[in-house]
Amino acid sequence: MAVTAQQIITQTGRILRRGKSASETGIYDDWLKALLPEAVINLAIKVADDPERRPLLYKQFGDITLTDGKATLPEATYRQLLVSRMKYSTCYDKSYSDDVSQGIAHKMVFKADHTRVSDGRSYLDRNFAYYALRENNIVTRGKGDERYVIGPLQLSACYIPDFSTDFPLPFELINAQVGELILMTGLAPVPHA
Repeated sequence: MAVTAQQIITQTGRILRRGKSASETGIYDDWLKALLPEAVINLAIKVADDPERRPLLYKQFGDITLTDGKATLPEATYRQLLVSRMKYSTCYDKSYSDDVSQGIAHKMVFKADHTRVSDGRSYLDRNFAYYALRENNIVTRGKGDERYVIGPLQLSACYIPDFSTDFPLPFELINAQVGELILMTGLAPVPHA
């Protein structure tokens, strides 16, 4: 069973209220619920930047079919993709293979500037294939003289949890998520010196 948003809100509320009721403290669940989306994104960024915890929010996004080296990501996938941390993603062109019978795929290089990938005149090392995001589209540039990658692609990247079974918040991150939500409220207890 996945962790729910309500569990995070309830636990955070209990900590902030310190045994008092919502009406006594003025800390209501609706207020915490409004802060939760930003707190989830902040936690996802911190986890992605930590090499030891990054695998907790790392997911394979399935096979992506390309047309002329481009593909539009489904809205649900793009919404959960941690775009600001795509530098930690991996992408394989499954059409390339050193040994087709063993299914070895070709790893591509991510570039943050999509214009360098989509512009064939831009210099990039021709020994590699490249991919980039342009809004919710993946654009590619092929290896050697190829203008683009044929695909399909296998993309793995950090995601933003939405408390569903597809993009869950791992149990290992419950306390960190509660802590992040407490920071968002501005009511974090000040440690004594």
